[in-house]
Amino acid sequence: MLKKLNWRWLMMLAAVMMMGAAMTACGDDDDDDDNDGNTSRYIGVWADAEELYDPDYSGGVYAVELRGDGTGRDGQWYESSNEFRGDDYIWEWRVDGNLIYITESDGDVNIQPFTISDDGRSGTIGGEPYVKVK
Repeated sequence: MLKKLNWRWLMMLAAVMMMGAAMTACGDDDDDDDNDGNTSRYIGVWADAEELYDPDYSGGVYAVELRGDGTGRDGQWYESSNEFRGDDYIWEWRVDGNLIYITESDGDVNIQPFTISDDGRSGTIGGEPYVKVK
């Protein structure tokens, strides 16, 4: 009788241990769009920093607007009026790691490195400096 009781306890212990191992394998394996999982850092208007800070440059500076719905457009940033005037041509964007993928309406994809500073206010797109202005 004692052997039979020990055998049952041993089998129950083994079953509990196997359930614990099986449960650890069931996790969230979904990857986020970028390294920190926060695509909202990219949303906004990014102006060309070299043009923006050039004292001899007048008028609007080249800028890119990235919208939260995954669309974007090129345009001009006017610092004097704190206004972005975008082109009518809309494209789609997504970030994967430190790369931004721009998909044109004809299906062409332009891939550029996109890094953002820790404070989220500046970065580089394709190696060129940009400042988040809005």
